[in-house]
Amino acid sequence: MAIIESIIDNDLDQCNHALRTDIELQQAEQRFNELLDLLDNNIKFDVEEVFSQYTSRAIRIAYLIGLKDFCNLYLTLSEDIDKIKEKSKIL
Repeated sequence: MAIIESIIDNDLDQCNHALRTDIELQQAEQRFNELLDLLDNNIKFDVEEVFSQYTSRAIRIAYLIGLKDFCNLYLTLSEDIDKIKEKSKIL
């Protein structure tokens, strides 16, 4: 498990850059902040905390699924090409 944690931790900088430069995410964040400004401060802090927990968890789950899919692809492509062709029926 330490290997997966290390990969995730090392890739957070790249992920952060990609998230910060995405136009759609910037627009959604701006709208989210506009909506937060309409709330009482106590509720605003609770909403921000829940939103942060939710998005952090969702990103980590999606990332782990991506790693799993990559590993499965690697294992599949490591097989003999004739076995891959036989299983996929595409060639």
